[in-house]
Amino acid sequence: MFQLEKLKKRNEIKKETQSYLQNRQIDCRKTNLSLALNLSRSGCYYRPKQPNRDEELREKILLTLAANPAYGHRRIAIALGVGKKRIRRLMKLYDINPYKRKSRWQKRRDERRPEAVFQNLIKGSFPIVPNVTWVSDFTYLRFNSKFIYLCTFMDLFTREIVGWSLSTRHTKDLVLDAFYDSFQNRGVLPKFVHSD
Repeated sequence: MFQLEKLKKRNEIKKETQSYLQNRQIDCRKTNLSLALNLSRSGCYYRPKQPNRDEELREKILLTLAANPAYGHRRIAIALGVGKKRIRRLMKLYDINPYKRKSRWQKRRDERRPEAVFQNLIKGSFPIVPNVTWVSDFTYLRFNSKFIYLCTFMDLFTREIVGWSLSTRHTKDLVLDAFYDSFQNRGVLPKFVHSD
């Protein structure tokens, strides 16, 4: 848009000066004009070729976008065999925008679920003393073609395992036994307990 406006202004100024000089009946030879306007004489003969080329390329861009509406300046440049900077310049100049693809569908499980009864109070917090926050996790171990479940409690400050429990079944008793073990080992109840 900027270059088009610049060309339009230049043409308007040229027309105004020509009409002014014709009304005053001044010698309108290009040599005298260039001296009067303090311009070089060769500037009077200049005819820019770029707008014609730009118009031709603009039509090609629009044809390419009609066939492939989601193509950006890089793909259009590849399709037309022209530099991508030139395509980007023309797309800005003529305000040509490709069709923007929609983002892929995502599962939003958390939006459909109701809020948890017990909120995660330790998210983003870092304890500065031991026995304030204990976290729990469990895993399974394969042993003799069976599974044994292990639950541990860890102090979040010291990163030390304070209690653990083993079981052949994965139930809430496994977690409770690990908690009782950690309480017996430390003798203190923590302020926060986080478990799965």
